[in-house]
Amino acid sequence: KDYLYEMVINRSSSSVDDNHEYHQNESVNGTVNDSDDLQHVSLNRRRSSNISTRWLTDAVKFKSNTAHPNGGLTSFQQIAIKASNDEELPMQELIKRSTFIMMCMATVFAGTIWGSMYFILGELRTATLPFIYALCNGVALLLCSTFAGMYTLFVRIQLFLIFFLPCAVHISLGGLEESGGVFIWSFLAPLGASFYRSTSESLRWLFLYISAVLALMYIEFRTASHFSHRIQVGYWTMNILGVSAITFSAAFIFAKELEEEYRRSEDLLQNILPKPIAKRIKHGELPIVDNHDEVTILFADLVGFTKACSTICPQLLIGSFLLDVFSAFDKLVVNRGLEKIKTIGDAYMVVGGLNNESNQDPSKQVLYLAMEMFHELEKVNAKFDLDFKIRVGVHTGPVIAGVLGVSKFAYDVWGDAVNTASRMESHGLPGVVHLSSTAYEKVKDMDCFDFRSLGISSIKGIGAMETYSAHLKKKFSVSNYK
Repeated sequence: KDYLYEMVINRSSSSVDDNHEYHQNESVNGTVNDSDDLQHVSLNRRRSSNISTRWLTDAVKFKSNTAHPNGGLTSFQQIAIKASNDEELPMQELIKRSTFIMMCMATVFAGTIWGSMYFILGELRTATLPFIYALCNGVALLLCSTFAGMYTLFVRIQLFLIFFLPCAVHISLGGLEESGGVFIWSFLAPLGASFYRSTSESLRWLFLYISAVLALMYIEFRTASHFSHRIQVGYWTMNILGVSAITFSAAFIFAKELEEEYRRSEDLLQNILPKPIAKRIKHGELPIVDNHDEVTILFADLVGFTKACSTICPQLLIGSFLLDVFSAFDKLVVNRGLEKIKTIGDAYMVVGGLNNESNQDPSKQVLYLAMEMFHELEKVNAKFDLDFKIRVGVHTGPVIAGVLGVSKFAYDVWGDAVNTASRMESHGLPGVVHLSSTAYEKVKDMDCFDFRSLGISSIKGIGAMETYSAHLKKKFSVSNYK
């Protein structure tokens, strides 16, 4: 199945590469001026694009039909997701919760063996405690795997049972020597909480454990018949608390650092890939190839930037000016709920409608973004006493989006719509949003903009197309529209 899927992807990539090579040759040989040739170029381009899109769409369907029915998750991970009632559970948290459930299942058998041992030794009253523990644990596991949203209650029950049972057995057997120091097992409650819950909750369990140890040792001390026995009780207390404190401190620091490092890595990953895509990759889904019937693509390019690189100090132009421009654009993209795809030199690419989780129309949000980009560029220009302008091109159409390769992952989009959006930018004017006819149809009802037809133009590599320009009316402010 993997071989067939790779063959489909390679066939699609070949079609896309052939199409790209054809238009590169056309660009080298010069612009086509004859109308028949323009129509011929446009027809070939659409045919090639349709072939590529069809192959890639078939690949997506094939991959989805041959994927693991449960997304490659183990049975314990599936129970953890159901118990948490959260399909978007981060992978680290999913691993923690599924491991905790697996360990709790193992303690059902351990409790049964423990109770059987006490029963064989004739400690019938004490033997009932591990059996009760195993029964309660089994019922809790059954509820956790049957009903959604039970995980928090399940964990609290487990930690209480882990803490309570050894202390109860200690009291039932009559003390420290008779029980063999069985209450030490209660330390698993704060230790487990530090790994499988939060570090703050583990501190509460540690306080409860220390209080229980001191209380049991105080009773042992008061009932000791000899002074030497009391000395032994004191040694027991110091050794137990000393080892527990050192072990818990190491586990606590490790767990806290692990939480912080995981947060940093998650932030970094989500700065590189969209959140839903990152989650799919962490679940082992690669390559990712998604078909999107309609998205809106924006290309923005700084006019004259390449030429300025040879005359302006690189630290100022790129290390300061371009950094501030792209940083401002990044914030605007996030605020609008859009997806930044990449920067190509001084060009900036954004797509609306990919992994869209908001109720806002992505086409309109892209147009608002374009106007905000003009405003932010003016502010950065004023800061550095420069006078750059940007060309912006916008087009709406179908694309293939995904992640390919095995290293240095990058989320990208492919399709004829991407090339058309790029042409809208390159054929546009500085300080103006250049719209294709399909993009115009999506936003033409926006009252805050003044749309003007630019007539039918010959767009290189595409053919004859009617295009439009968009201008924000003076009485409106884009910041009022979210």
